[in-house]
Amino acid sequence: MKSRFFFIIQPLMACRAIAIWMLLLTASTVSASTAEPFLSEEDYADFAAMFAPPGFEDPLFLNDLYVHARVRGMTDSCRAWVARQDSPWDIGVAGRFEEAFGQPITLEDTPELYLLLERTSLDVSLALRHIKQEFHRDRPYVFFGEKTLIPADEESLRGNGSFPSGHSAVGFAFALILAELAPEHQTELLQRGIDFGNSRVIANYHWQSDVEAGRVIAAMIVARLHACDAFREQLERARREHRVANGF
Repeated sequence: MKSRFFFIIQPLMACRAIAIWMLLLTASTVSASTAEPFLSEEDYADFAAMFAPPGFEDPLFLNDLYVHARVRGMTDSCRAWVARQDSPWDIGVAGRFEEAFGQPITLEDTPELYLLLERTSLDVSLALRHIKQEFHRDRPYVFFGEKTLIPADEESLRGNGSFPSGHSAVGFAFALILAELAPEHQTELLQRGIDFGNSRVIANYHWQSDVEAGRVIAAMIVARLHACDAFREQLERARREHRVANGF
């Protein structure tokens, strides 16, 4: 009985070892690559034709003012501390999802997932470029002449359009992709994506309508990416990597 058990387990261990070895080989390829977006700017819908920041008499702008006033009293709260931690941009956003995802998201630990998210973040930036330039909406701290929770970024973002929120879009795009890879954590991941966007309102870098538009556009971007062969292939590599890491 003991010998039969040994011969059953041995091939399973060998298969697992081969899978890990293949991932390590892939990791060296990923680390040596230069990330590029999956698509070009022309591949995306004309978001500027579908979305616009609310005008001063629009009820949505009244809601922006209301939310802005409410969060001004949160600057010394625990939620404000979280908002400060939610300031990374591009692939740096991934680190804010590690706890909800249940494992590190780094080039060393999860190279395929890291590359997937890195390229996705570039796509989000590319897709939002035109709409930000089209409206060039003042950020709330610029509009009111106020300070933010992240003073170091104030000058560099002063002339960068507020609508829609790029942070919110990247964060929610990551949440959607990670929830697809780990559906057992979808509630935590999607909530983290929502909270990540809300942090930009609390930090005084965005209006509430900026953040909400960012989430909707993020969903559109992720849907478009699923029609791209290169994205689907990278997504599947990340899925295999996740399964091996979790013993599936």
